[in-house]
Order: sequence, then C-alpha cells, then structure tokens
Amino acid sequence: MKNDSSNTQGIFLLGPSFPFRGGISHYNTLLYNQLCRTHAVMFYTFKKQYFQWLFPGKGDRDNSIEKIEPDTLPVDKNNGSRVKRELHPLHLAGWIRAGKEARKYPLIILPWWVVFWVPYYLLFLTFARNGHIHNKIIFLCHNVAEHENGLAGWLKRFLTRRVLQRGDGFILHSHEQERQLSRLLKKKTVPALVSPHPLYQVFNNNRYTSVRAREELGIPAQQRVILFFGFIRKYKGLECLLKALPLVKTYDGNILLLIVGEVWKGERHYRRYVRLIKELGLEENTRFINRYVPNEEVEIYFKASDFVVLPYRDGSGSGILQIAYGMDRPVVATHISAFAEVVENEKTGLLVPPANETLLAESIIKMYKSGGIPQMEAEIREYKKRFAWSLMTERIMQFYSS
Repeated sequence: MKNDSSNTQGIFLLGPSFPFRGGISHYNTLLYNQLCRTHAVMFYTFKKQYFQWLFPGKGDRDNSIEKIEPDTLPVDKNNGSRVKRELHPLHLAGWIRAGKEARKYPLIILPWWVVFWVPYYLLFLTFARNGHIHNKIIFLCHNVAEHENGLAGWLKRFLTRRVLQRGDGFILHSHEQERQLSRLLKKKTVPALVSPHPLYQVFNNNRYTSVRAREELGIPAQQRVILFFGFIRKYKGLECLLKALPLVKTYDGNILLLIVGEVWKGERHYRRYVRLIKELGLEENTRFINRYVPNEEVEIYFKASDFVVLPYRDGSGSGILQIAYGMDRPVVATHISAFAEVVENEKTGLLVPPANETLLAESIIKMYKSGGIPQMEAEIREYKKRFAWSLMTERIMQFYSS
C-alpha cells in the first residue's frame, strides 16, 4: 500500500451498507469507496441489520435496481481494501471476529447513530482494544442523541455515553452536535472534527431536465412545485409545512407539494397526515408518495421540483439537503445548526425559524416572488464543491494525524 502524509497503514470501518437502505448505509458505502482509493480499508458490514419487529418502517432492505455498493475490486487493484459481510445481531461471534480483526489497524472508524447497537459496540470494542492502545478509535456521529427520545431518553443517553466515552476522537457534522457531545460526556472540550455532511451527487445521473421530469410525473410545465423528501418522521416538520401551504395558496393557488418518502411509523401515522391534508383543503395541492424511493427514482422528483423544503424542528444533519445540492436545487430550511452551517441564506436557499408556519409560508412565497431561483442554482453549482467526499476523507486523515 502506498503511504501518505498520515502514515497510517490501514483503516478499519464498520457499519451497514448495501443491501440495507437509508442514509447511513449510503454514507458508509461512499466513505469506504473514497477511502480505499488511497488507503487499505477493511470494511466490516452487515448480513442482517435489524429485527423486523424492531424496525418501524416497512423493511430495511434496499430493492433498488441501481445499487450503491462498496467497490469490490481485486485486492491488487485497490490497495488491499476488502469488504466482509459478517455482522448479525444474533451472531456475537461475528462481532468478536471483527474486534480481533480491528486490532491490526491503527485507525478504527465507527459510525454512531442509534442506541440499539450499544451491546454490540461494547463487545466489539472489548476485543478491538484488549490492551492495544496503539490504535485510535474515531466515532463518526450522525446523531449524538437519538431523534424522538421520548420517556427512555435518559436511559439512551446513559447507554450512549458508555460507548462514546471509549472514543479517542469524534467526527461531527455540526457545532450543535459538538456541544451535545460535550454535555453528554461531561467534558468542556472533546477532540472533535466538525465537518459538513458530504454531497450525495451519486443520485444525479442527468437523465432528466425539469421539463422531462414533469412530463413523466404528469405535472404541468407551468405549475409551481416544491418537494419534501425522505423518511417521514415527526422531527422533520411535515405537519408545519402542510399548515403553511394554505398561506402559500393565497399567493398562488397553482402550487403543488410533492411529499415523497415512507411514513416512519406505518399506516396509522400516514392516515393522520392524509386527514390533515383533507382538513386543510389541500387535496389538489399535494401528491403523497408513501414509500421508500429506490435510487433510480430519486432524480426525477428533485428535477421536477423548483426547490426543496426542509422544515425540521431539530436534527443533527440531513442527507436530503446534500441530495438537493447534488441536483443543484435550492432549499428553504429551518434555522437549526445542521442547516445554518451549510445553507448560505439568500444564496443557496432561505433560512426560517423552526415550527413557524407563517414565516415558512412567507419564505416559500419569497422564493417565487424574488425570481432568484436560477441565480441560487448557479451559486450551488460552485458552492457544492466544498462538500466533496475527497475533502471529507482528507479532513479525517488530517484529524487522525493530529
């Protein structure tokens, strides 16, 4: 393997990848594919992820035709990088083997996103360290604390602390997450790299123009179209957006909201949104696609839309924002840390206070009245270069070296 400035002889990465769906899986895969261009990477991934009865969606398998998979080039072609699909929640031996394998690597990168993996991570770390203090463990925290903690929040924080306190360093996607981590670990400062979520350019295959995308979806060329995309969970603020839409209609009744994504907790919650749409008189102004969207269909919805709306009440980051940038689409996003640090107000989108449907509606109207959408698209084409995966991996290796 060629040495680089970090002098690391290899990297161990653990986490879900294809055939499991969702942003964490995509993220790990794209990170691995970038890292193994310059480093020997051992990627331990899953052969089974969650038990079906624990997963609130319709299933965790990705049935996309266009798969986002780890590169599996021959060993002599990619610096010795390898992928092992061995992790299973019922097979503890696989986690022990992963821990023993990880001892060989100076750098261990562990994505962190949900408390379900606490016992497995603790088992893995017991064998990964086992006196081997020469290796460094870096947690890549997608969520320091889980969304929608509920009554069990204190227990989840306790368990999360048990795992994260074993880390030597942390990679976070916003300064608010850094502050949350400091509070969780009860330290004034933590060794952390704060770097924005990288770009999801991978979904933009340039198959569609706006005109063609609308033709295929049966949307009139002159209609105003906004998009809400991704898993539909309470903290993402869809209810606030729906309540804002009647105010937008007073400006232009020719508005269409595309709601594209699976409702996280099933049919009962989906019907609740449908009732709200009916109560607000929005049946003609909404199109609800309640399902997980395969990779090959992502582009058409973004290209058919004028811009993307992210009305999150809170959150640690969003891959949806980086899909929007990958499609050169501006955003209207709430002024939470994860968005405020990567949305340039008036240039790549508009920022609005969370949970305020009046101001949200005014911002959506402003996007149209200002006539600035084409200029924002041009700004994004240049701005998005700072979210390249190559820059992300460079920052990781510089952080490791420091």
